[in-house]
Amino acid sequence: AARAAFGTAERDAFLAQLGVRVPPQATLASLFCYPTAPVERLLAAMRAGPPVVCLVPEGVTPLAPPPGQVRTEGGLTLAGVPFLEPDAYDRLLWSCDLNFVRGEDSAVRAQWAAQPFVWQLYVQEGGAHVDKLDAFLARYAESCGAPAPVLASFWHAWNGDPAAALDWPALLAVLPALRAPARHWERQLAALPGLPDSLIEFASEIG
Repeated sequence: AARAAFGTAERDAFLAQLGVRVPPQATLASLFCYPTAPVERLLAAMRAGPPVVCLVPEGVTPLAPPPGQVRTEGGLTLAGVPFLEPDAYDRLLWSCDLNFVRGEDSAVRAQWAAQPFVWQLYVQEGGAHVDKLDAFLARYAESCGAPAPVLASFWHAWNGDPAAALDWPALLAVLPALRAPARHWERQLAALPGLPDSLIEFASEIG
């Protein structure tokens, strides 16, 4: 309900509190990642492309300015924002056209935000995180019709696969086509039974 009530005026007011202004036609992205992410390559690609405003929480990467400050180079404006508490972080995710998230909690919040996202998984022994990545991508593309090849290539590159291309222009080109699948995926998640109901059903099955 809070997300549904978060319209353009609420978005602008929230971003203004962070000291952020988004020019017309610019893509608004948020960047929350582990130190192993190829951030320098991503930012270089953003600088060389169309206008992007990238919001970076404090402490995520030394390449970003401190909270409240912005730095523009080429097509990229980097804006430092504070490390936000969960409700405010949800609003950040709702505000952006694309969210880079990491681990599990922010990835779940990104899915509930119903916006396109790129997920960096926590590295697991034996490459188990890669199997998890592929399994999620397959389910996501099959369930909501997202353009799987572009997502798969970019997600693999973002997760350290040297054979995959971190093709920012390609991802940016399909971004409009990712919005409806993101909303569809969120609706599918919302239709699932809640944890209490699932536990009761599981208990009844095992007797």
